Amino acid sequence: MKQFGVKDRYYYRQLNEKQKRNCDRIRLAMMHQQDSVHLSCSPEDVKILFEALNFDHAEMFWVDFYKMECLYCPGFCELHISYFFQPHEKKALEDEVNEWKRKVCSQIPANVSAAEKVWMIYDYLARQVTYRDDEIRLSSTIIGPMKKNLHTGVCEGISKAFKLLCDEIGIPCIIVGGYAKPFASSGGPHAWNMVRIGNTCRHVDATWEIRRAQMRGIADDRSFLKKDIAMTRYQFNRADYPACI
Repeated sequence: MKQFGVKDRYYYRQLNEKQKRNCDRIRLAMMHQQDSVHLSCSPEDVKILFEALNFDHAEMFWVDFYKMECLYCPGFCELHISYFFQPHEKKALEDEVNEWKRKVCSQIPANVSAAEKVWMIYDYLARQVTYRDDEIRLSSTIIGPMKKNLHTGVCEGISKAFKLLCDEIGIPCIIVGGYAKPFASSGGPHAWNMVRIGNTCRHVDATWEIRRAQMRGIADDRSFLKKDIAMTRYQFNRADYPACI
């Protein structure tokens, strides 16, 4: 049975050993903001590794995971990596992210249940963040939802912010990618979260709660701790994730 833990590299664990070695090399290059790295894999593999890194590492806001350039030769490829922020900007934003995490998580009591802690993060993000598609380095990373006097983002940025806060307080959490139809007439690619409380996994979607929470001044539980059977408006490859039953 698939499972995940605190700060777990869930998508990394689904890779084979060769993919893991290449993933480690890409991650190291990204941490040092190197422009390129040589890999013993195909461009198709690199795409899989980019997706794994993007969802496993919500904290890596400086990497442009949406711009991938591979120069391929038989047996290896040269990957060119793009970045949203320069090293000095990255450092300043990391300090801001750490202060934001500390401020938000310090308001979550230690003596409440794990479900209550998850609720406080869900309620906070649903009330605090405005759904808005700004420039991609803001809306699809933790920076938009976190940034003082901004607090905006799309589903990807919001689900990354949710994971980052759960990681900080020791709640096992992953990002789930799929497709969703909030309304009968419209839908599209979507990202949300899955959390583990004890031995039970549940879906949480702070993005879908934003409008109701901001109208009412508090979130409700329509998108909180949902079983698979309740995810009727969502499509995702259920075999890739733990069962929420």
